[in-house]
Amino acid sequence: GYIIIDKSSGLSAVVDPGESEPIINVLEDNQINLNQIWCTHKHNDHVGGIVALKERYKNVKVLGTKYEHIPMNDEPLSEGYTFQLGLLDVTIWHLPCHTKGHIAFIVNSSNVDSPAILFSGDTLFVGGCGRFFEGNANDMLNNMIRLSTLPESTSVYCAHEYTESNYRFLSYIDERTCSERYKSIVNTRKEGKI
Repeated sequence: GYIIIDKSSGLSAVVDPGESEPIINVLEDNQINLNQIWCTHKHNDHVGGIVALKERYKNVKVLGTKYEHIPMNDEPLSEGYTFQLGLLDVTIWHLPCHTKGHIAFIVNSSNVDSPAILFSGDTLFVGGCGRFFEGNANDMLNNMIRLSTLPESTSVYCAHEYTESNYRFLSYIDERTCSERYKSIVNTRKEGKI
């Protein structure tokens, strides 16, 4: 999961907490109080830490997709829903395919001119997309078309790190276009930079 902090208010959220212990350690080590938990979909590697986090941080609010069961969901989220974390404006997009209820969080700052942030869950990865567990290729294509409308400056935070394996596959499919990028990714990993 990711931890996001609105610096102006000090409010924080964790995105897709698959487990609680690493998140609690970072929060405690940095003296951060958790205010919200955001969940893109129902899979345990995205919601497995919710119960322990709610037990530890009594006032934390869970905000998760309304389209499927999210443990302890305090605020079910649907397409177009908006909310705030301090001065951060958050908009929900429903992106069904990986699961029928999958959502994404699009974060914009209301007080500065900064790029948008996308928490894409298991829909979009570097060099690839999520598996089609409850949808089909047409559903995912529609999601990709929609995501392509976000500003090019948008920072994307995917739920898993599949860059090397995605580019290995892409370089097999289109060696001319992707093999140099794949080699660069492999070298960057060997150097310990990602």
